[in-house]
Amino acid sequence: MDINEMQQRLKWVPSGILSVAERYLKRIPRVKAMIEKEYDEMLGGIEGSLKPYRKDFTTYSKLPQVGIARSEISEEVSAIKKREESRWRDGFVSGAVYNNDPTLIDFLNEVYAIQSQSNALHTDVWPSAPNSKPRGWL
Repeated sequence: MDINEMQQRLKWVPSGILSVAERYLKRIPRVKAMIEKEYDEMLGGIEGSLKPYRKDFTTYSKLPQVGIARSEISEEVSAIKKREESRWRDGFVSGAVYNNDPTLIDFLNEVYAIQSQSNALHTDVWPSAPNSKPRGWL
């Protein structure tokens, strides 16, 4: 019997009782292993769809001991961009990209580069940074 089948059979039991029973059942090694297996299968499916090329690029859970060359970072970011660009360039996404005009993108990249070091949280240093009621900003 799998977990879904078990849920269907126990539908009539109040959730508070199930919660207490679950806590104790998880202590049984065989039950714990079943739950972990089901969890790993679910997570594996989700992770594969959210990060389809994770195995193609190095990932870090913490900062590496030795820095990575800027050229290597640029190459990797460019390769990722190339793979992802076709996902939005054709306009088949809702709410993620508002305009894919190359001229506008170039202009926005220029503006981002100029302001890349500003921080709107520190208006004493960057009073021109947009706040909740920007003046003169479009």
